[in-house]
Amino acid sequence: MAIGPRAIYQFNPISELVVDRLEILLTVVEKSEANIKARNSTAGVLMALLNKLSAIWASEKLRRVIALLIRYDRMSEIDQIGKAIVKHIPVAVCIPAIIETWETVLCSEKLVSPH
Repeated sequence: MAIGPRAIYQFNPISELVVDRLEILLTVVEKSEANIKARNSTAGVLMALLNKLSAIWASEKLRRVIALLIRYDRMSEIDQIGKAIVKHIPVAVCIPAIIETWETVLCSEKLVSPH
């Protein structure tokens, strides 16, 4: 069963919620089993949204996900999300979002000076 074009955008609030939750879970230092399960399941939902509903990923929302990729690049959940972005998000959206996010993250961490 396919999702119609008007129904796809009903998933926008869900995608926002999933990104918010993953961001919170990644900032938790605790390595408890419950936290790891929650991170894995949330990352799985995010990957499903990336894989099946690429149309809902506008540049601004995608930049939030890419910022998580940059900040938490050593976590296995994040690696799979990065692969889903590259595979399913159109290049015209993906590349500008990566460039803008990279500059923003570097500036916020004071690794380079803003232009």
